[in-house]
Amino acid sequence: MRRFFFLAIAICLVSISPAFAAQFGPAQAQVKPGQFALGVGVFHYSDRWDIGSIGSYGSSTTDAEQTQAFIQVELGLFPTWETYVRLGGANLKVNRALGGAEFEDEDFEPFATVGLKGILLRGKYMDVGGFVEGSYFHEYTDETSTTLVVIDEAAEVNAGLTFQKEIEGALLYGGPFFHFREGDFWLASKTLGSGSSTYEETANLGAFLGIRWVGFDDIVVEAELQLRNNLSAGAALSFLF
Repeated sequence: MRRFFFLAIAICLVSISPAFAAQFGPAQAQVKPGQFALGVGVFHYSDRWDIGSIGSYGSSTTDAEQTQAFIQVELGLFPTWETYVRLGGANLKVNRALGGAEFEDEDFEPFATVGLKGILLRGKYMDVGGFVEGSYFHEYTDETSTTLVVIDEAAEVNAGLTFQKEIEGALLYGGPFFHFREGDFWLASKTLGSGSSTYEETANLGAFLGIRWVGFDDIVVEAELQLRNNLSAGAALSFLF
């Protein structure tokens, strides 16, 4: 009963805390084979995009931000491996998207993420693991009296190595990761012309650093920093069953 009480509190916190981020977490599975964990969170994505030329606009580089509110389920596969599924909604904001205009869709459109992570090597001083995950996002639109911009077919892939060590009951972890995100821009304008183009992140290598702590009654708290092209920070709360 206590778990569901804390879950209700966590959902309330998620709804008012857009600074939280969906972390990759340590490589060590937090659930045993056949067991599962349920968590809630918000992922604040921040990165730089290269946008191709479209209509009367030339190519450009700009900052993009996205807040994802989600529920995550993790399932233990092997003693040190697990898979997870994230379902939720996300908005999108792109600064200077087209010729200085700002694209913003405040509606939380649906998205889904599937991932796999686990330990690759047990070491004397630290363990080494890996992870891979993929996400797909619904289309976003921003419309004025003269212009309609649509961003769709957005897909994202993250994969990396995780180095971790347990110290005083806390699990410290971090490592390098590869990230790639791509989607389509569609423009329909009465004054600026129409056309389509694609966008992708300006660079694809990053690093992350975090900590996991298991509290009372199998409640897990994690905090993490991610450095893509921009810096993000976050936390998560999950419950073991």
